[in-house]
Amino acid sequence: MKTKYTVPALGLVSLLTAAFLQADVVFSFGLSDSYVTSNQNLTGGNDVTAISGSVISPTSNYTGPAFIGGRDLTGGTAGTWAINESTGDANSNGNHDSISASVNSANGEAQYLFFAFEQDQFESGFSSGNIGLDASSTFTITARRTGGQDSGVETAGLRWVIRENGTYYASELNNGASFSGGIDQPQNTITQTNPTALSWYQYDPESNVALSSEVAASPGFSQVDAFGVYYVNTRATGSNFLNLNITQLELNATAIPEPGTLSLLLLSGIALALARRRRH
Repeated sequence: MKTKYTVPALGLVSLLTAAFLQADVVFSFGLSDSYVTSNQNLTGGNDVTAISGSVISPTSNYTGPAFIGGRDLTGGTAGTWAINESTGDANSNGNHDSISASVNSANGEAQYLFFAFEQDQFESGFSSGNIGLDASSTFTITARRTGGQDSGVETAGLRWVIRENGTYYASELNNGASFSGGIDQPQNTITQTNPTALSWYQYDPESNVALSSEVAASPGFSQVDAFGVYYVNTRATGSNFLNLNITQLELNATAIPEPGTLSLLLLSGIALALARRRRH
């Protein structure tokens, strides 16, 4: 008789657990034109050595989610380091407020950027507990690169960043057509599917924003407590400003039930199976 009760119970538990583990929007920055009503400098102004362990988003006149981050330069002069207000021009950042960083650089000089949003800024229902990544998870960024009017070529690349239990990891470099080529590039939306299939590397932005070498690492993908991006752009020729404007950053992931929750699911499944058995 146990088998008659247990098999339906396990089936019900599987269905209930699957419902819990469906990927959902865990975090979203943008697309918005209401975060600021005028350009707001990030904390520390144009400090080029801001360290990622502290919040750098504006402390006033900003209604979006708080974020940590930093940047570093190998030469050049720091420019904008702010949340920029939408210009009202659909061709400029898609008419959305943006996280903006710029540098006045010459040949061979680079700008390294890091932005991340911690779990207390995640969507309601995901701001605590275990957040996991799997094949159904996605990362999305919408950004626009612009530059000064000098002729020149820029090389650039993006890495996704996650943090688990205080340890950061950076993904393999994406330096496709959306990130390199001429100075001015239109706004692009890039979606990364199944981030667990990417190569991941050790990253310690609280010591050095620039990732100087790739040391392979293996995240557990089960306790993600921060999500963000690492970006580098290097002036290959010419000289003038290089700008990056991020208007959207989104994480789709799953909330992993605590062991106690799984036990309750099991008990609920057994109770439902017994109730159904009695009715028949």
